[in-house]
Amino acid sequence: MKSVDQTKKPTHTIYTVSGEGDNAIWNKVGVAWTHKDQKGLNQSISLLGLETKLVVRENNNKQERA
Repeated sequence: MKSVDQTKKPTHTIYTVSGEGDNAIWNKVGVAWTHKDQKGLNQSISLLGLETKLVVRENNNKQERA
């Protein structure tokens, strides 16, 4: 079952980048959706045969996770 955020079109695309400048090669490896509160992203990534979901949240002074 998809989360509410993932029923909408992704807001970001995730790439791996090899090289630099004009010689850089960009490979699409996933997509991301902005959280409703605009303080994070849900990410869906497929890389090296593995599919995973990540959550990125803005740091705050009250709570930091390692």
